[in-house]
Amino acid sequence: MMSLVAAWTTLSPIASPWIVAARRSSRGAGMSWVIGGTVAVLAIVAVWMFARWWLGEGAARMRNSPKGLFTELCRAHALAAAERQLLLALAETRQLAQPGDVFVDPSLFDDPPLPPLLASRKGELARLRRRLFAGMEPAADGAAND
Repeated sequence: MMSLVAAWTTLSPIASPWIVAARRSSRGAGMSWVIGGTVAVLAIVAVWMFARWWLGEGAARMRNSPKGLFTELCRAHALAAAERQLLLALAETRQLAQPGDVFVDPSLFDDPPLPPLLASRKGELARLRRRLFAGMEPAADGAAND
């Protein structure tokens, strides 16, 4: 009985040179598979390490930007998306170069008078101000002046 490979090579003159070459290379080239596999694994590891480095650098660039700082502060205070948008609108109204300044200066919530868009949300702004600056306001009974 003829083997399947022998039958195929006799029946297909187009495929026979490739099949014969594949059989020869698989017999005597055992180390080429090891070397090829090692190169492939090293390439995958190199791409993975480069991606981690690149993403780490990108994240550092994002943290060192005004928008990135604002985002980190919003995360640290666990602000919802609506609260973030409100703070961004406040920073834009006050024409702040650094939107993160709204986390530092409580007077930005009060004066000068707010435009109509933010004035309608004055209650939300007051709650945000209390939440962000809790414990930092001077005592109302004058104890801070002693």
